[in-house]
Amino acid sequence: MTIVELFKDWLVPIFSIVLSLVSLGLALWFSSSAKNDAQKAQAVLDNVNTAIEGWQKQIMSSTVGILDSMPQVIEGKAALAKVEAAQSLTKGIQDAIHQIAINPQPGAAGHTQEEALKTLTNQLNALLASMAQTNQKEM
Repeated sequence: MTIVELFKDWLVPIFSIVLSLVSLGLALWFSSSAKNDAQKAQAVLDNVNTAIEGWQKQIMSSTVGILDSMPQVIEGKAALAKVEAAQSLTKGIQDAIHQIAINPQPGAAGHTQEEALKTLTNQLNALLASMAQTNQKEM
């Protein structure tokens, strides 16, 4: 057996198998390394995202607080509350009129029905008058 035959028959196949195993090992090591690097990069990105969201939320909540404290916004909220109260009183008057129309009561009970209706109407008139005064002040 000559050196060329030994090289061709034994060393080349063994060297190719060893080289294949080494390349397989390197591929697994690179894959594992890339996975770890990807996890580290994702953790860094998550931290950056959390930090950005944190200060953005602070800015947004501060802006909302500033806007909510503006006199125009407060006046608007007060006007909305008055409108909602007027709607509630209107509904109460509507129910009282409906009850009187369906079930009129004679005597003291009828007088109580009328007084309840008058009270609701007076409250609605007072509320509407205060709303009108607020509107006149703004103009």
